[in-house]
Amino acid sequence: MEPKKARRRIPNDIYNQFPDDDTDKTITFQADDLGFGSDYKGSLTDRHVMVHWSNGTSNQGIAISQIIQLTGNPGNYAYYAPVARKRTPSSLSGNQQLDLGVYTRVQRDRILELASQIKFYRKSVTNSCRTWTRDLLEAMVKDAILSFFPYTSWGNSDHEKAVAACAILKQQIPHAVHFPGTSEYLQDIGHYVEVAGQNSTCGVAPMTPEEVQMIVKSGGHVFNPGFSSTFGVQVSLQNLLDFDYNEEAQTVKLGSGWTWDAIYEMLQPKNVTVVGGRIPGVGLGLLYGGGLSWYTNQHGLASDNVVEFNLVLPNGTFVNVTETSQPDLYFGLRGGLNNFGIITGVTVKTWPTGDIWGGTIAYSIEHNDEIMKAVEEFSVENTDVKAQLQAVYTLTREKAFWQILFFYDAPDSSPAPFKAFFSIPSTSDTTEVTTHSQFVKNTPFPPVVGSYLHTVPVLQYTVPVLQAVETSVNASFAKALEDERSAATFYWFAEPFYNQNSHSTFPSAFPHSPSNPITPSCFWYNYTSPDDVEYFRALIKDVGTELQTVVVEEGQGRWDDVKYSNYAVKGTTVEEVFGESLEKMRDLKKRIDPKNVMGLQKEGFLI
Repeated sequence: MEPKKARRRIPNDIYNQFPDDDTDKTITFQADDLGFGSDYKGSLTDRHVMVHWSNGTSNQGIAISQIIQLTGNPGNYAYYAPVARKRTPSSLSGNQQLDLGVYTRVQRDRILELASQIKFYRKSVTNSCRTWTRDLLEAMVKDAILSFFPYTSWGNSDHEKAVAACAILKQQIPHAVHFPGTSEYLQDIGHYVEVAGQNSTCGVAPMTPEEVQMIVKSGGHVFNPGFSSTFGVQVSLQNLLDFDYNEEAQTVKLGSGWTWDAIYEMLQPKNVTVVGGRIPGVGLGLLYGGGLSWYTNQHGLASDNVVEFNLVLPNGTFVNVTETSQPDLYFGLRGGLNNFGIITGVTVKTWPTGDIWGGTIAYSIEHNDEIMKAVEEFSVENTDVKAQLQAVYTLTREKAFWQILFFYDAPDSSPAPFKAFFSIPSTSDTTEVTTHSQFVKNTPFPPVVGSYLHTVPVLQYTVPVLQAVETSVNASFAKALEDERSAATFYWFAEPFYNQNSHSTFPSAFPHSPSNPITPSCFWYNYTSPDDVEYFRALIKDVGTELQTVVVEEGQGRWDDVKYSNYAVKGTTVEEVFGESLEKMRDLKKRIDPKNVMGLQKEGFLI
């Protein structure tokens, strides 16, 4: 909005006599009520807000102020250009003031410049002055002119509280706080799935564990909106990149900013690897929910391989957690997600590795029956811990087909456990002898706009279970099209592990007992419109319930089987995720987080 001419009759000689000089001055916000708890709605009273500072004293003892002024009646506000104005203490009666601190001439000029850029909606009848005031304060924070946010009395909304938090962080760690409009901000809030991210008020990328604060994103691979993203303060651990390989101890210390594919690449020249993610871009947060890997048959879950956690407790204390130093916390952190603090790093076991054989073979749907029989055979009969596969039923708007991702931990081009698949005609084949690092890097799952995961626990993937999957996925895709929704590609993953729960010698928050070797089958539904977020969340949850009914009827699962948290869709209960561990976790939570600081995250499987 272009400023109107100053309407006050101020003698030019007074302003000329006291121009803004180069001395430091205290800046004050002054307004009628300043919007403290008031929305102005329906009021016909003239409202105004001014930014001013004392500019000296005339020989009559009258102070002069430089003013930015908004004034007028609701629905007809106007922005007035800076003017000189006489004022006396009595003229402040009935108004509220907010002192912002002492500022230089250069800073004052910049404030005037920022004020002229603030959008002002003169036809609004609610909160116009307050909104303008808030926006100017935010601009001053982002410009580093204001190092705190003075919303102590009127910071009731989540947005206002977030702005206040951003201002505090900007003051404490200015190098790490990023606002919209910068590339650093986009990197801070970025997620593998576009709609899983949110437009945060600011992004914070701490350089050290000491700078870590609330709402944390590690690799950003969570699919559920709000689980590792926020409209408030988004803190990214991307800069926590400690890496210390200990050949003698056969461990590596890792900062929480790493992704697994980058870790594999760094360890490959040393001929060792770790138990971690299976596709590019997955961060260390994977192991906080358990963590399935191509090496899980041989070495267990990623969380089973943690020797030490570096943790910021909810009270701000740093602790190093091991099985012997703090067994209760060690239990809670292995699969308990971020309920007990912020994990800034871990030390994990390393394992020898050499060349492996792996890749993807695709099959036409006309070989559906043969594929299902081969998957069942592998699921029921395989006992070779080096062999692992993912059987992926894939449905697009054009066709349905199968993709089988094979992994064998040896340079054998024809592993016996997979022989049933080799006799089936294929449409493409990328299998080769390669390294674990390169194999993960080549796994073809590009980022998408919208996506949801969900899971159904399965013991063995029998043909009746696989047939039920095909029916459910096809029907849900058809329903989405009938409802004119933006369905793109639906996947369902069969993950027949062997011996996966036999490697943990210590209880963990994610129950995975050898007596109940369930595997987490995975639905992955992709869509293209952000407007369809809630539709597909509800759809995939319904399909999961439908399939679990079949799994239970077929004797391949129970209703009380836990759901793998790294796959479980938003809305899954903590009882379903943590099962028998939940009571112990809640007792631990009460002891280490009595004020429920971690509950400020609002989203996630919080206990």
